[in-house]
Amino acid sequence: MAETKPLSHTRKVSRLPPLPEKVDPIMEERFAQQRARGAEPINLHLAQGHAPILSKAKGEFTWALRNETKLGRKLLELVIVRVASIMDCAYELHHHLPMIAQAGYSAQQVDAVRGDWKKQKALFQPKEQALLAFVDELCDRGNVTDATFAEASKHMTAQEIVEICYCATSYYANAMFVKAVRLEVDAADVRTAMGKF
Repeated sequence: MAETKPLSHTRKVSRLPPLPEKVDPIMEERFAQQRARGAEPINLHLAQGHAPILSKAKGEFTWALRNETKLGRKLLELVIVRVASIMDCAYELHHHLPMIAQAGYSAQQVDAVRGDWKKQKALFQPKEQALLAFVDELCDRGNVTDATFAEASKHMTAQEIVEICYCATSYYANAMFVKAVRLEVDAADVRTAMGKF
């Protein structure tokens, strides 16, 4: 396989200006980490590069979320794709549809998650149904009912519920950021580092 040429970090990818030729050392390190994980910096990293300290903190948080949770990657990808679908965020879907497939969900399940999953809830285990219902209400300005919370609590620990909240709100906010700056979707062959499955 031929070695890929590193993508230029100075190209314009959003309504923000492009990054300068000489980027903050924090961003140099972030770009190097992404390459060490087998991927190129994506447009999101370039846009976030205008705030290096926060970009680093967000990157560390996202990597921990993908690799160090009790909930596990399969259920986290279910959360992310549901949130991206609610937010109609093509950017997040570009990166996470391959990940949810890698996590083991079928095309039929993914289609359900992207639409009215309740009409096809038999495709999902009770824990997944409780998770999806929780995420739907969480994305409604945090209005999770007592009944939905109680059902989630039957299937998930307090730690897992907190992890769902962190994951969903992080990707909800990320979708808002992506839309606010009109971030361009990465080229079809450009993917972020997959992390642990």
